[in-house]
Amino acid sequence: MAKEIKIVGVNKEKTERDDSFPSAVSIYFDLSEEPDSQWIQCFEQFWKEHLYSMKRKAFCEGKYIRMVVASSDNMRQHKEELEKAVTETNQMYEKIISKTKAEESRQMEEEKRIVEEAKRKLENL
Repeated sequence: MAKEIKIVGVNKEKTERDDSFPSAVSIYFDLSEEPDSQWIQCFEQFWKEHLYSMKRKAFCEGKYIRMVVASSDNMRQHKEELEKAVTETNQMYEKIISKTKAEESRQMEEEKRIVEEAKRKLENL
């Protein structure tokens, strides 16, 4: 099983002004570890399809998820929605990793079978 990524905090020091709209700020949610590119793709896909009333843009940046919010937004709701997204992303990622490992195992078995077959044929020379 792949290691599960979690939101472990908010980096208040990194909060900064954002140009997206007049009251926009970027807030950074700390992740338990830096995700790989496959996990990031899963997150982006989930976030693109995920709906909630105050949804804002969110991006993976290194060991953070950066979310562009209005300073007047309900930050707790944003954090809760991101936590749901991270949980769902972990599940999607695990399925992809399991499927990939199963496919790699099948390929290795097929390669082994081909080599063994060739060796048997060489014995009859």
